[in-house]
Amino acid sequence: MSDDDQVPVDASNLLTGTRSRSAKHNYEDATVLVIVEDKEFAVHKSLLKRYSMYFETLFAGPWRETNPVRGTNDSKLVSATCPIEVQLRGLKKDEFDIFLDLIYDFDVDSKLSWLEISQIVSLLSACEYLLAEKFSEVGQQALRKLGINWDNICDYLGALKNAHSENIPSLKAVQVRCVAFLKRAGPANRVHVLYIAEQYGISELLSDDYQHQWPRKLRTDEHFEMLSFELRYRLLYNQVFENPCCFS
Repeated sequence: MSDDDQVPVDASNLLTGTRSRSAKHNYEDATVLVIVEDKEFAVHKSLLKRYSMYFETLFAGPWRETNPVRGTNDSKLVSATCPIEVQLRGLKKDEFDIFLDLIYDFDVDSKLSWLEISQIVSLLSACEYLLAEKFSEVGQQALRKLGINWDNICDYLGALKNAHSENIPSLKAVQVRCVAFLKRAGPANRVHVLYIAEQYGISELLSDDYQHQWPRKLRTDEHFEMLSFELRYRLLYNQVFENPCCFS
């Protein structure tokens, strides 16, 4: 990340903002205050450095001794012994929260086993930002273990869309696997595929290059009426005028 993505913050500004402190990650002996969006996390610099190359580089740089927290009577603030505050831009508070959950949990495998797909995707997004290779690997393994099926495909695509997966290599690979799953759909599910493609903006499944896979039996599928008018028109036109012998 560039220098614009991390900004040490003057503690006096905390009194005038609208931020709130994390109830879960708010440790009395915290050594750094990390601010993500409108949430403050009072955590330990040593753990951040251990699991994130981003923080290891940041705390070794010119800000390692800057912005000491000034004394205050506000109990919500980090104590005066906390050396710095860091604001992270371009990261979501929920993503950082899940990352902290893992670095403060000694049983990572157990923790990952009950995370939802959206949470693992958020973790991978955070790992990309924070250069946390170890947790990125275990997150990807967790998704591979879950697999992709009709029961969870929309969970995957919704989480990927929210995370802007096109900018994150590890998530882009997951997106590719999701699209490959949809492309393998049999004739009975092809209208459903087009509905999903519209809902989640998968343009390649809506392109003319994919017409050979477009369904022939349209009106009998429950998802047909859920398609946009434009797509229904294209499907009917394709069936009647251009490709009457397409797969059924």
